[in-house]
Amino acid sequence: MGGLSQTRLRWRCFAACAVAALSVGCDQLRPRSTDLRLNFDRVVLFGADGDSQRFRRSGWSRTEPQFTWTEGGSAQLKFVLPQSTGPVGLRMRLSAFFKEPELPIQPIWVMANNTKVAEWHVAAAEDFKAIIPAQLLPPDGTLQVKLLLSRATSPKALGLGNDERLLGVRCWELEFTRAVNPTAIWPQSVTSSPAFAVPLGR
Repeated sequence: MGGLSQTRLRWRCFAACAVAALSVGCDQLRPRSTDLRLNFDRVVLFGADGDSQRFRRSGWSRTEPQFTWTEGGSAQLKFVLPQSTGPVGLRMRLSAFFKEPELPIQPIWVMANNTKVAEWHVAAAEDFKAIIPAQLLPPDGTLQVKLLLSRATSPKALGLGNDERLLGVRCWELEFTRAVNPTAIWPQSVTSSPAFAVPLGR
């Protein structure tokens, strides 16, 4: 009888852990890699098949099959890039949480090591690009990217369900490139995208 009780207790503990895992999400249970190194021209995917979690710091929701939402008024990333004597290009594929006419776009300020380098107006899925000047990059290549999302809003507040997360944009992928001739490759860092509704994704 004692052995049976212990077996039942173990199963109950297992069930409790499984429920806890589902409630907090796999991202919070999975250990985060401490390796922040990222080579140029290497695309980081923000879906379940990618490894964006090791670069993500505060302000990110759980990883979904193809993307990850920002959550709250800012979202931070940290990288260690190879040494570069010139500017570095940043590309992020983003789409916004929005609802017309109340919230037609998500405006974003892009900060690189605490300096604003771009302002993006995000709606539909699109590649958004910025140039990071060489003087902002220290010799060790450490780069902190912060997205400031002044209009992050919950779906519940806009009558789109019961989701209370403050959503800004969802990120699909990210890439850094050596910007040899930045004005020829990416002529502007302030980018707007046309608005059309996109599903939230859960």
